[in-house]
Amino acid sequence: MQLTTIALFGGFYGSYWEFDMDYVCEIQEESLNWSDIDLVAYEERVADHILDYVVENCEFVQKAVFESIEKPRFYNFTNDVLFAEVEVDIPILQKYITDNKEKFSEYLKERFTSHSGFHSFYSNSFDFWQKATKDFTVFPDHNYLGSVIEFALLNEGYTEYDCFQEFEPFYNEYVK
Repeated sequence: MQLTTIALFGGFYGSYWEFDMDYVCEIQEESLNWSDIDLVAYEERVADHILDYVVENCEFVQKAVFESIEKPRFYNFTNDVLFAEVEVDIPILQKYITDNKEKFSEYLKERFTSHSGFHSFYSNSFDFWQKATKDFTVFPDHNYLGSVIEFALLNEGYTEYDCFQEFEPFYNEYVK
Protein backbone atom coordinates (compact mmCIF):
# COMPACT_ATOMS: atom_id res chain seq x y z
CA MET A 1 0.00 0.00 0.00
CA GLN A 2 1.24 3.45 -0.93
CA LEU A 3 0.16 6.79 0.50
CA THR A 4 -1.15 9.03 -2.27
CA THR A 5 -3.36 11.97 -3.04
CA ILE A 6 -6.64 11.11 -4.66
CA ALA A 7 -7.92 12.48 -7.94
CA LEU A 8 -11.51 13.58 -8.46
CA PHE A 9 -11.42 15.68 -5.33
CA GLY A 10 -10.85 19.40 -5.68
CA GLY A 11 -11.52 20.01 -2.02
CA PHE A 12 -14.63 21.09 -0.15
CA TYR A 13 -14.42 24.87 -0.22
CA GLY A 14 -16.35 26.29 -3.17
CA SER A 15 -16.80 22.88 -4.82
CA TYR A 16 -19.48 20.29 -5.46
CA TRP A 17 -18.52 18.62 -2.20
CA GLU A 18 -19.09 21.63 0.06
CA PHE A 19 -21.71 20.94 2.73
CA ASP A 20 -24.97 22.60 1.68
CA MET A 21 -26.05 24.36 4.88
CA ASP A 22 -28.81 26.35 3.12
CA TYR A 23 -30.42 23.13 1.91
CA VAL A 24 -30.30 21.58 5.39
CA CYS A 25 -31.84 24.69 6.99
CA GLU A 26 -34.61 24.64 4.40
CA ILE A 27 -35.35 20.95 5.01
CA GLN A 28 -35.13 21.31 8.80
CA GLU A 29 -37.24 24.48 8.60
CA GLU A 30 -35.00 26.10 11.17
CA SER A 31 -31.79 28.06 11.38
CA LEU A 32 -28.70 26.04 12.19
CA ASN A 33 -25.14 26.91 13.14
CA TRP A 34 -22.04 25.14 11.89
CA SER A 35 -21.59 23.77 15.42
CA ASP A 36 -24.85 21.84 14.83
CA ILE A 37 -23.27 19.90 11.95
CA ASP A 38 -20.92 16.91 12.18
CA LEU A 39 -18.64 17.99 9.33
CA VAL A 40 -16.01 15.37 10.10
CA ALA A 41 -18.51 12.55 9.51
CA TYR A 42 -19.75 14.24 6.32
CA GLU A 43 -16.22 14.71 4.97
CA GLU A 44 -15.30 11.10 5.74
CA ARG A 45 -18.43 9.93 3.90
CA VAL A 46 -17.39 12.01 0.88
CA ALA A 47 -13.88 10.54 1.07
CA ASP A 48 -15.22 6.97 1.25
CA HIS A 49 -17.47 7.62 -1.76
CA ILE A 50 -14.59 9.01 -3.82
CA LEU A 51 -12.31 6.12 -2.88
CA ASP A 52 -14.98 3.57 -3.83
CA TYR A 53 -15.45 5.39 -7.14
CA VAL A 54 -11.69 5.32 -7.86
CA VAL A 55 -11.44 1.58 -7.10
CA GLU A 56 -14.49 0.89 -9.32
CA ASN A 57 -13.24 2.92 -12.26
CA CYS A 58 -9.44 2.70 -12.28
CA GLU A 59 -8.48 -0.76 -13.49
CA PHE A 60 -5.13 -0.92 -11.66
CA VAL A 61 -6.33 0.36 -8.27
CA GLN A 62 -7.19 -2.71 -6.20
CA LYS A 63 -7.91 -1.09 -2.85
CA ALA A 64 -8.04 2.42 -1.34
CA VAL A 65 -8.27 3.15 2.38
CA PHE A 66 -8.96 6.63 3.76
CA GLU A 67 -5.94 8.13 5.53
CA SER A 68 -6.73 11.83 6.06
CA ILE A 69 -7.94 15.10 4.65
CA GLU A 70 -5.41 17.91 4.75
CA LYS A 71 -6.96 21.33 5.13
CA PRO A 72 -4.97 24.47 4.37
CA ARG A 73 -4.87 27.25 6.93
CA PHE A 74 -6.04 29.65 4.23
CA TYR A 75 -7.78 28.82 0.96
CA ASN A 76 -6.03 31.55 -1.08
CA PHE A 77 -3.75 29.22 -3.07
CA THR A 78 -4.85 25.66 -2.39
CA ASN A 79 -7.82 23.57 -1.31
CA ASP A 80 -8.32 20.43 0.78
CA VAL A 81 -6.37 17.31 -0.21
CA LEU A 82 -7.60 13.74 0.24
CA PHE A 83 -4.94 11.17 1.18
CA ALA A 84 -5.40 7.42 1.03
CA GLU A 85 -3.38 4.25 1.24
CA VAL A 86 -3.74 2.66 -2.19
CA GLU A 87 -2.91 -0.82 -3.41
CA VAL A 88 -2.22 -1.04 -7.13
CA ASP A 89 -1.60 -3.88 -9.54
CA ILE A 90 1.79 -2.79 -10.91
CA PRO A 91 1.75 -4.88 -14.13
CA ILE A 92 -1.69 -3.53 -15.06
CA LEU A 93 -0.57 0.03 -14.23
CA GLN A 94 2.58 -0.38 -16.34
CA LYS A 95 0.59 -1.75 -19.27
CA TYR A 96 -1.90 1.11 -19.00
CA ILE A 97 0.86 3.72 -19.08
CA THR A 98 2.64 1.94 -21.94
CA ASP A 99 -0.57 1.68 -23.97
CA ASN A 100 -1.32 5.37 -23.34
CA LYS A 101 2.22 6.79 -23.39
CA GLU A 102 1.46 9.61 -25.83
CA LYS A 103 -1.62 10.77 -23.90
CA PHE A 104 0.21 10.47 -20.58
CA SER A 105 3.04 12.60 -22.00
CA GLU A 106 0.46 15.24 -22.99
CA TYR A 107 -1.08 15.07 -19.51
CA LEU A 108 2.34 15.63 -17.91
CA LYS A 109 3.02 18.63 -20.15
CA GLU A 110 -0.38 20.17 -19.35
CA ARG A 111 -0.23 19.49 -15.62
CA PHE A 112 3.43 20.11 -14.80
CA THR A 113 4.65 22.83 -17.15
CA SER A 114 5.47 26.05 -15.29
CA HIS A 115 3.79 29.23 -16.51
CA SER A 116 2.96 32.68 -15.24
CA GLY A 117 1.58 32.29 -11.73
CA PHE A 118 2.52 28.61 -11.45
CA HIS A 119 5.89 27.06 -10.74
CA SER A 120 5.89 23.28 -11.06
CA PHE A 121 8.04 21.28 -8.69
CA TYR A 122 7.63 18.17 -10.85
CA SER A 123 9.08 17.37 -14.24
CA ASN A 124 6.76 17.37 -17.24
CA SER A 125 8.89 14.78 -19.05
CA PHE A 126 7.65 11.21 -19.55
CA ASP A 127 11.25 9.93 -19.56
CA PHE A 128 11.93 11.62 -16.22
CA TRP A 129 8.78 10.08 -14.69
CA GLN A 130 9.63 6.66 -16.07
CA LYS A 131 13.11 6.86 -14.53
CA ALA A 132 11.98 8.43 -11.22
CA THR A 133 9.39 5.68 -10.73
CA LYS A 134 11.68 2.87 -11.91
CA ASP A 135 9.41 2.14 -14.87
CA PHE A 136 6.28 2.87 -12.83
CA THR A 137 6.98 0.36 -10.06
CA VAL A 138 7.98 2.70 -7.19
CA PHE A 139 6.44 6.11 -6.51
CA PRO A 140 8.79 8.56 -4.71
CA ASP A 141 5.97 10.58 -3.11
CA HIS A 142 2.21 10.86 -2.98
CA ASN A 143 1.94 13.07 -6.06
CA TYR A 144 3.46 10.58 -8.50
CA LEU A 145 0.94 7.80 -7.95
CA GLY A 146 -1.90 10.28 -7.46
CA SER A 147 -1.12 11.85 -10.83
CA VAL A 148 -1.00 8.47 -12.56
CA ILE A 149 -4.42 7.58 -11.09
CA GLU A 150 -5.81 10.99 -12.06
CA PHE A 151 -4.53 10.58 -15.61
CA ALA A 152 -6.09 7.13 -15.98
CA LEU A 153 -9.47 8.30 -14.70
CA LEU A 154 -9.53 11.42 -16.88
CA ASN A 155 -8.27 9.46 -19.88
CA GLU A 156 -11.17 7.04 -19.47
CA GLY A 157 -13.64 9.93 -19.26
CA TYR A 158 -14.27 9.96 -15.50
CA THR A 159 -14.52 13.42 -13.93
CA GLU A 160 -15.04 14.86 -10.49
CA TYR A 161 -18.55 15.89 -11.55
CA ASP A 162 -19.39 12.31 -12.59
CA CYS A 163 -18.21 11.09 -9.20
CA PHE A 164 -20.28 13.76 -7.45
CA GLN A 165 -23.40 12.85 -9.47
CA GLU A 166 -23.33 9.38 -7.91
CA PHE A 167 -23.01 10.79 -4.37
CA GLU A 168 -26.03 10.81 -2.07
CA PRO A 169 -25.19 13.26 0.71
CA PHE A 170 -28.11 12.58 3.11
CA TYR A 171 -27.33 15.94 4.72
CA ASN A 172 -29.84 15.45 7.54
CA GLU A 173 -27.70 12.62 8.94
CA TYR A 174 -25.05 15.15 9.92
CA VAL A 175 -27.23 17.41 12.06
CA LYS A 176 -26.27 16.80 15.70
